[in-house]
Amino acid sequence: MITRAQFFTLTGLDTDSHASLKRRNQLPVINTSEREYTPFQALAFNLADRLAQSPDGHGMNRGLACSIVRDMLVPLIERSPDIKATAATFRLVDNFEKILAGRINVSGYNRPFVGTPAELADLIASEDVLDVILVNVTAAFVVLQVRAEREDIDLSGMWPDPHSFPTADEMRDTRRASWAQAVETVNAKRRGSPRKA
Repeated sequence: MITRAQFFTLTGLDTDSHASLKRRNQLPVINTSEREYTPFQALAFNLADRLAQSPDGHGMNRGLACSIVRDMLVPLIERSPDIKATAATFRLVDNFEKILAGRINVSGYNRPFVGTPAELADLIASEDVLDVILVNVTAAFVVLQVRAEREDIDLSGMWPDPHSFPTADEMRDTRRASWAQAVETVNAKRRGSPRKA
């Protein structure tokens, strides 16, 4: 765990901006204890922030950016060994590898993607990819490491158990059930209200 001040150091947030984002549910991972955070939460925020603030065309609604990151939390954790390995050589060797993450629209269905550019190329060659929204996870992790080293923040053990988060499919099913319930509630009210003459 890290302190709130350390979380702010890793993310560039301050008290007011953090409170505003939390109130609007625009943090990809909400801390379970009021003043305890994890470096993984900081990385998730930085990825969402990069999608929302991106100067290269991905700038988007912050709610959408958080949704994209929430969908890829489990694959991110599962690829953490690759993220750490690519961070160790990022921009230090020729043909350095990197891990990208985001949302891929395949045949009209959005799904999370976490992988290398070669894996993305294989996906594009084998499936009907309609849209790609990506962020460089390796670069974001390197920035996190630099900020942590500068302030002596311990990042060891930062990767949580992937089972501690729902998968993208589970979140989609939950959203669908919630919408279905809302529609049913509205329809029930309409059925129960007297008709106007």
